Amino acid sequence: MIEYLIYTTTSCGWCKMAKNLIESKGHRYTEKVVGLDLTKDEFFSILGPEVRKTVPQIFRGDRRIGGYEDLLAYYEEVTNNYGKQGF
Repeated sequence: MIEYLIYTTTSCGWCKMAKNLIESKGHRYTEKVVGLDLTKDEFFSILGPEVRKTVPQIFRGDRRIGGYEDLLAYYEEVTNNYGKQGF
């Protein structure tokens, strides 16, 4: 089973769309809510200085995918490279 880690906030529409997209692919995610599960400073330290500090931030294993639009591009790339199942 493919699993993602997604950093979100409670009021983020892009985060909801990303979670819905992941679920629609039959995949799972673990959600970490900035401000509840970790502080902004902890979130910033996880991402490092070179990454834009916006949510959602989506990871698959050690790979940072990025935000919602990056997730769309990731799924398109995977589907194009590996067929309709994507994996």
